[in-house]
Amino acid sequence: AVRAGALAVMASFSSVRGQRMHAHAHWLTDVLKGELNFSGFVVSDYDAVDGLVPGDWGASFAQAVCAGVDVVMTSGGAACGNLSYREQLALAREAVDSGALPEARLRDAAR
Repeated sequence: AVRAGALAVMASFSSVRGQRMHAHAHWLTDVLKGELNFSGFVVSDYDAVDGLVPGDWGASFAQAVCAGVDVVMTSGGAACGNLSYREQLALAREAVDSGALPEARLRDAAR
């Protein structure tokens, strides 16, 4: 699909050797974006980022985006601690401000 010109790829909800795909930089960044030269965007499966770091949505968000996810889909429901969109956005901002998520990576995701 990538060679045929796909513009979006959804990261799998599964794990590879115990590491959830949404946090797997090797497959999302090194292989997909690097070796396969994928220039589209990687979207998360719905609520799949929630819980990468149990109890810490901001750290989960940072881990997924650092791994190569460009768009995070989240319900704001129980999976992410019933956080509102504004609360999730504030935690994402904190991840950038703390250095857990480099601003350059966030800008790359938003390109």
